[in-house]
Amino acid sequence: MPKKLDNPKPQNDTLIIVGNGMVSWRLCRKLVDLGVNTNRRIIVFGEEPRPAYDRVNLTKYFELDAPDDLLLSPLDWYADNDIELKVNTKIIKLDPSAKLVVDDQGREYPYGDCVLATGSHAFVPPITGADSDNVFVYRTIEDIESIKVAAQEARHGVIIGGGLLGLEAANVLKDLSVDACIVQAAGGLMSRQLNEDAAGYLLCEVAELGMAVRLKTMTKAIDPASDRLELRFDKGEPIVTDMVILATGIKPNDSLAVDAGISTAVRGGIIVD
Repeated sequence: MPKKLDNPKPQNDTLIIVGNGMVSWRLCRKLVDLGVNTNRRIIVFGEEPRPAYDRVNLTKYFELDAPDDLLLSPLDWYADNDIELKVNTKIIKLDPSAKLVVDDQGREYPYGDCVLATGSHAFVPPITGADSDNVFVYRTIEDIESIKVAAQEARHGVIIGGGLLGLEAANVLKDLSVDACIVQAAGGLMSRQLNEDAAGYLLCEVAELGMAVRLKTMTKAIDPASDRLELRFDKGEPIVTDMVILATGIKPNDSLAVDAGISTAVRGGIIVD
């Protein structure tokens, strides 16, 4: 049975925020501005080991002295404003009828209101071998740390995905002295943002930076080969590389809502009015 927590404040007026990303942080700031924190208990849950940080500028992590330099507010800010922040804590169940959430340790938290600010996660395409060692996504500080460690032993890396995130990842490898090759399924880089002429200009700029690009190429499999990885495609020769970064987009974290019977869109995401 889940363990029910004893709390000194009224349970039926607790405001729970599931998620501790940039949107959750902005909501917390607004709640403090409005003084809500002075008369309601506020609990924020985040799966990552630190408070909300500037994910948009994640690439700048390599220029900073410490990960905490990316924080939007220091840990003390939450405590100073009487907001209970629970990091490294995943909410695995939402029960709207009983008005409670349950975390991954089986602890129950009753609420008066619950805000879902669950954000998204890196999309991993159905590529055979995508779960192999030295295959990374590019989404969190922990992902960046893992890439940085792997790059110390790597000479060559492949980025699957030629959107903005893929270009950022390629530039990170370049800055880490790793030769980078971008593999893009579409016919141009940043195909969702740029027309054909602009994409062609960008391709020339990327080439001048010393990065290789393969367009109109679908990755079919990633096979471990000795201490390296062999990538096979729908056409063209395979590539043998030391590390792979998947930069193929994001998917909404809406499973909590789905399991709770809350309406979601066909392609994912919670439907709001």
